Amino acid sequence: MGNEYPVFQFEPAYEGCCVPVSILNSLTAIYCPMRISPTVVREIYRNSLDDPQARRTSSKAIKKIVKRLQQLSSEEGSRTNPRFRCSVRYIQASEVNLLNDGSLCTALNQGGSATVLLWYPRNIKHAVAVLRSDTDYLYCFDGRLRTQYRPKNGVEFLKEPGFCRGPNMRLQREWIDSSDESRFYGLGRVATREAVIFVPL
Repeated sequence: MGNEYPVFQFEPAYEGCCVPVSILNSLTAIYCPMRISPTVVREIYRNSLDDPQARRTSSKAIKKIVKRLQQLSSEEGSRTNPRFRCSVRYIQASEVNLLNDGSLCTALNQGGSATVLLWYPRNIKHAVAVLRSDTDYLYCFDGRLRTQYRPKNGVEFLKEPGFCRGPNMRLQREWIDSSDESRFYGLGRVATREAVIFVPL
């Protein structure tokens, strides 16, 4: 992670905020606050929660966020609005895999981060920030605040509930890289996979 003193955010509402919060957490992992302008934050939230009841952020909206961040990365900064320099890319389907030379792991190995959509109970997709990986695990920050952790297959919660200075869970790579969409924190079928990868420039 490029930010030596990250403070990650939890979702301000119980439902619907996982995508914008996870995108901001992904950026927090690699940039100190002075490198993230208010404009970046505004564009992330302005294009999120496009569901009529604001309960989710659609794939279309995620792509729009990515496009705006790409545009901001190409613009010149100023004293009051620092230049945002980041390679941002939306990946989907077969490109979302855990191969060591795949797009996701390559971004992490280059000092980047990712927002990955995983399957949650009741056939809901839930976004988490992926901060780093090793041969067995992905280390993530899940912005959903819990008062207690319950053991789950393939998922190990780290630290205590409310910890926000680093990864708060790790996921077994073998567990999440499955087409079984009933798996808690699984990637699911290849056709449904989505992620956004960030690499600092």
